[in-house]
Amino acid sequence: MKGAGAQNTSPTACVVSEHRRRKIRAVVDWLLDSDPSIRWQVMRDLTDAPADEVAAERARVATEGAGARLLALQAADGRWGGTAWNRGWNSTMHVAVAAAPSGSRSRERGGTARGGPRSATA
Repeated sequence: MKGAGAQNTSPTACVVSEHRRRKIRAVVDWLLDSDPSIRWQVMRDLTDAPADEVAAERARVATEGAGARLLALQAADGRWGGTAWNRGWNSTMHVAVAAAPSGSRSRERGGTARGGPRSATA
């Protein structure tokens, strides 16, 4: 596990440090026992998981959990909320900004090569 803390050899520091390691491990385990959109980032940032395992977990975001639910709301034309942008919080731009940290990617149905919505003028 990364970031376990600085080394200190005093008996008290060893006990505190072991207690801290157990607490950190418990939090990491709790995060790993969650949605793929969280799990892949925990694997990447807080564990020593191999890159191929992290990539495989990230790929699950589109088919499982919150990422799959979000993508299921995407319209056939690649947009959410029927518009690319509006003053509310349900447009494609707002959904894309909110989804970016999770690793969700837009489906390619009716989209461009990058998976975004096709422009009406293109």
